[in-house]
Amino acid sequence: MRSKYPDEYQRTHRKAQYVDPSDIDKMKLPKKLEIKDEPSEQILITTQPEFQVIETTEELQEKTIRIREGETGFSYKSLFGPYMRGASKIDLADPYIRLEFQIRNLLAFIGIIDTVEGPVALHLITGAEDEYQKRINGQKFDEIAASVQDHGITFTYEFSDTIHRRGIELDNGWRIIIDRGLDIFQKPDSKYELSELDQTKRKCRETEIVFMKQSQE
Repeated sequence: MRSKYPDEYQRTHRKAQYVDPSDIDKMKLPKKLEIKDEPSEQILITTQPEFQVIETTEELQEKTIRIREGETGFSYKSLFGPYMRGASKIDLADPYIRLEFQIRNLLAFIGIIDTVEGPVALHLITGAEDEYQKRINGQKFDEIAASVQDHGITFTYEFSDTIHRRGIELDNGWRIIIDRGLDIFQKPDSKYELSELDQTKRKCRETEIVFMKQSQE
């Protein structure tokens, strides 16, 4: 239907033609748009293998360690700790646990004893200059024994006038011979040095330490 005064759209728009659907030439129709699926980006999902903590314990070997004068990087824990594991009885022989710094060395040694697997008994054999020193140091040893008792360590001691050997004997089968006993560190220049807290920072005295496996009868 056209108006009396057709506009631009009516003048240019073709009239609709109605045809029988059966007469449509299908070949003239635009082909159906074929949409091909683009290959989807492959996402490779990998799962990290479950992290397993494998405890590896290095087999302890008989050996000899020679520490040079002034060398650093050693501590009671790094030297003796691995060989003390599993021990329930420790015998420490050192004739020179007498002066205050030597008693502090003893306390540092007690501090590395591992009681995770059960109580540990530590027995010290040492010497003294005279009866007076025996009495004074005996009081100090009694105080140490009382303080470590709550940590699963039983500390006992005895004085010997003839002791000369220095070393550690353990009921786990190891024996450690220390030619200087626990006194392997040089005197620090100041009592406020970090080496007072971290033995690995302390300069050592020339020392030889022998680790021996005791025969099991």
